[in-house]
Amino acid sequence: MYKTMFLAATLVMGPSIYLKGCPGDNDWDNVEDSVDNCVDLYNPAQGDEDGDGIGDACDEDTPFHRGADVGGCYFSDWPPLHGVNWEDRPTLIEQGDIDPTAIRVSIDWTASDSDWIETGTGSTNGEGIWFDIRDDHNPYFFTRTVVEATGEDTDGDRVMDTLSGTYIMFTCEAEDPTTCEIFADEGYWELFADGVFHAERVNSMECGRL
Repeated sequence: MYKTMFLAATLVMGPSIYLKGCPGDNDWDNVEDSVDNCVDLYNPAQGDEDGDGIGDACDEDTPFHRGADVGGCYFSDWPPLHGVNWEDRPTLIEQGDIDPTAIRVSIDWTASDSDWIETGTGSTNGEGIWFDIRDDHNPYFFTRTVVEATGEDTDGDRVMDTLSGTYIMFTCEAEDPTTCEIFADEGYWELFADGVFHAERVNSMECGRL
């Protein structure tokens, strides 16, 4: 696993987020901003373990459960989309050695002759995970996927075996490759898909491309 010093509080979905949700729901999690405990970070479950009014997904004081490691290779299953079956997508989660709350995530969406890999960062409290990944495999077509999930150690070996959660995916098309990165509210980003997903740990060789 890699060594990292970045903190969960510096998630890429923080104040620098470059796409906005509907009025009153900045982060697209179907929770109104007025009651959302992480107004800038997708967390539809609204978990708040320490009861301080700040959601686990964005709270630096959220207790960390030193139980099962989330790092490893998974096959993730996503709902069929536009006639394509998105099952068994190689998904690599790297958990920080120095800061175990920090994770780096890569998903290989490649299908047929395409080359589509999203990467990004996120956080974990040892039970839940949150991450934000993106890809610019086509200079004029960008994708971004945001996830909240819960892990489970099904056999008691202190390693997460399954992940289950929800996601949203956005696309951006623009003639200028920098447009998607610079403009947040100009209508370039569109909701492409959302729903539930499930992942199961597999042999690390399955994530060889990542």
